[in-house]
Amino acid sequence: MAEGSPAIAKALDRWWQGLIREGFTEPFRACCGHGGKYNYNKNHGCGLKIIKGGNEVRIGKSCKDPQHYVNWDGVHFTEAAITSRFFIT
Repeated sequence: MAEGSPAIAKALDRWWQGLIREGFTEPFRACCGHGGKYNYNKNHGCGLKIIKGGNEVRIGKSCKDPQHYVNWDGVHFTEAAITSRFFIT
């Protein structure tokens, strides 16, 4: 293990625990996306529309409660996470 890794892991663990205590119920799932355990697929992003049965259907939908999510789209943080007192800058 690289030098400093345990300290980083400990800091990240404290951060996640703080976010959970602050009310974030979805620290890993993307709020806006499509597919898989984490609602993320690099090929099916937030806002994606497909044609199904001749109609345009949005499959990359936003969650109903983004204030409970840390991750917006699999890449970016939510506004709630950024304004959290536990956000690391």
